[in-house]
Amino acid sequence: MKKIWQIKTQPWAPFLEAKAALMNNGSESWKPEMRPLFSHVATIDVDTAEQAFELTNLWNDDSKVIWKDKCHSLSVGDVVEFEDGVWFMVDPFGFSEV
Repeated sequence: MKKIWQIKTQPWAPFLEAKAALMNNGSESWKPEMRPLFSHVATIDVDTAEQAFELTNLWNDDSKVIWKDKCHSLSVGDVVEFEDGVWFMVDPFGFSEV
């Protein structure tokens, strides 16, 4: 099971600035102090980050999704958390550990 983390858009400067930076550059813009801005939005039953991306863009198997909050398709700047607690951010091409 992997956890999906996304910045929920808030009308508050740190949220907006972080979301904009991460959407444009992915992990290149990552700063550890951004972590509290993320919300756990779903837990999904997949094995890899690539499978997480596919499932959360096609939404073709709801039986593999436990919803925690509203979420959008996995995109640049979003995070897949593995069982060991390691975060992988969606980059413009692929994923990077953050």
